[in-house]
Amino acid sequence: MILTACGAASAQTPGPWKTDSATMGASYAKDVYRKLDNNYSDTAAGSNWTLAFQMIPQGGPSSNVAIFANQVRQNVMVYSLHYSASAKFATLTAADTVGRTTQPLYNSIETWATGALNQMADPTNGFDYGWGSYNMTSHNVVGDSLYLLKTGSGDYKLWVQKYIASPVDSIRYEFRIAKFDGTGDQTVKIYRKNGFANAMFGYYNAADGTMINREPARNNWELLFTRYYELATRGPVTAMYPVMGVLQNVGVSVAKVINADANAAAVGYAAKTYSNKISEIGSDWKSQPTDPVTGAPAGPWMADTTKNYLVKSTISGKYYQLVFTGFGGTTTGKSSYKFRELGTIPQSVSNVAEAVTAFLLAPNPSAGETQMMLDVKQGGMARMIVTDAMGRTIQNNPLNLNAGLNGYQISLGNAAPGTYFVTVTNGSWSKTAQLLIQK
Repeated sequence: MILTACGAASAQTPGPWKTDSATMGASYAKDVYRKLDNNYSDTAAGSNWTLAFQMIPQGGPSSNVAIFANQVRQNVMVYSLHYSASAKFATLTAADTVGRTTQPLYNSIETWATGALNQMADPTNGFDYGWGSYNMTSHNVVGDSLYLLKTGSGDYKLWVQKYIASPVDSIRYEFRIAKFDGTGDQTVKIYRKNGFANAMFGYYNAADGTMINREPARNNWELLFTRYYELATRGPVTAMYPVMGVLQNVGVSVAKVINADANAAAVGYAAKTYSNKISEIGSDWKSQPTDPVTGAPAGPWMADTTKNYLVKSTISGKYYQLVFTGFGGTTTGKSSYKFRELGTIPQSVSNVAEAVTAFLLAPNPSAGETQMMLDVKQGGMARMIVTDAMGRTIQNNPLNLNAGLNGYQISLGNAAPGTYFVTVTNGSWSKTAQLLIQK
């Protein structure tokens, strides 16, 4: 059925080309959000926020506790000082930062689940989110990491204390922030219910202590024209540089096809390999000639019309083809493009996200005591079944799951060393992970 549906999608006749543009203004002052099917456009000032706290509900696609920094417009550089915030926040001095501000942390351009403050997470521990760790008892994320924020308007010390996961009316982040000299010390609570329930992020501006709702609803945009840092080579130097580029929303994937013939590039579009990397369109669809000696700009910006971007949007349920046709650079911040609808996504392909969006065991291997974390879309009763390599049941326990993050302790202290399998099921879905016990 899936193969038939994909074939049907490929056979659809593309719609007519449409021309459009996104104008960020001089020096790229604004972010521009676009939705292709209805030409929806929204803009937001780019310089009025310092930190962005992810507000996608736990249990949903790409849900996480990501915290991004405004690294280009407010020049926010994030440094982990590797101190306990509870012990050092109030007494931090300049001497304490010596040698600890050489490696800034950058927002990911791979996923919306990893901001600058998530970069120190242990990749082998799914309970670690960088700024904090999942607490098995409270089911919240609790932090004790001390950060230094260097911004264009001054330096701040930051302690993200917790993320409260439930109940719905209480979902929030709590963080303590002060200027580096200790003035303006305050604890801030940013609630998801206060205007951010349908947004990807809730925003905080350190300069005036305000919280800002600056995004359109998550289901009302597909592409974001913005500024961010990416690793690039300029001359003999490879480093992180600020760029203007296009990022894609959760639920939007992109396949890039290099072909000057746009019709040929669209052939078999439904069978292409689509990437969820949020910067798959990115910044390299444009270029500017430079002086070979000085490296200074030596001509106008040009768009590469051989780069065809096939966009698969589960937001609108459609495939599109996008080709950039012009770029105005820092003078206007205008990106010109043409696009057309290629077809609709078959229901069998654009089905809903899995019921379980995260399932892991840590530590693994273990000596018999391990923790299990699940992120589920809907709560309810389930069972956890532990079996050995011979299929014999070691444990069979009921679980009462909450929508979102769930954590449980698994105790197999009396089990012999070997391979075991932990299965969680509610009858309509089942997830299994392998656990290795070593003593």
